[in-house]
Amino acid sequence: MRSHAWQIIIGSIAALLVGIVALPQSSAYANVKADRVTATMHHLYTTSTEEASVAVQKYGFTFEGVAYYTFAGQHDHGIPLYRLYQPSSGDRLYTVSADEMNIAIQRYGYTLEGIASWVYESDGQNGAVPLYRASNGRLHDHLFTISAAERDAAVAQYGYQDEGTACFVLPAPSGDAVPMFRLSQWRA
Repeated sequence: MRSHAWQIIIGSIAALLVGIVALPQSSAYANVKADRVTATMHHLYTTSTEEASVAVQKYGFTFEGVAYYTFAGQHDHGIPLYRLYQPSSGDRLYTVSADEMNIAIQRYGYTLEGIASWVYESDGQNGAVPLYRASNGRLHDHLFTISAAERDAAVAQYGYQDEGTACFVLPAPSGDAVPMFRLSQWRA
């Protein structure tokens, strides 16, 4: 519990030092309706305050805040959430499926960046809730959210396709869970 509090404090201080301002989640889509063929939207999810700071300072990402809570290491009933990157499109894919990971690597040119975190495979474990996944092929983006309303808005208003439930995560701090930060990057 104490280490979790320190992570939040350190993350908040880091955010203040680099001038990061948490934005409402819907603001990430402000430019999505722009009619530009080359436009891209990328989401990055990380438990690392250092990686989040570098993404903002060096790569122009916008810090959106804590998306959900997860585990940095293996835990009871936990499964790995793999993080993959597609270099030509800039898309990041997160999946608990080893089969999907292998197909993404072999057929679509993704590279494995490692295990993003440890999550639950089913709901009801320690208050876990669904982590919804949606994708937008035109923008080369995968969106992950615990908000059904945000997922529905992304589908109805911004051209995302609902891909169902990716896994189950915690909506609030609990035990040794750590925050999963969400960042976005819009390129016109």
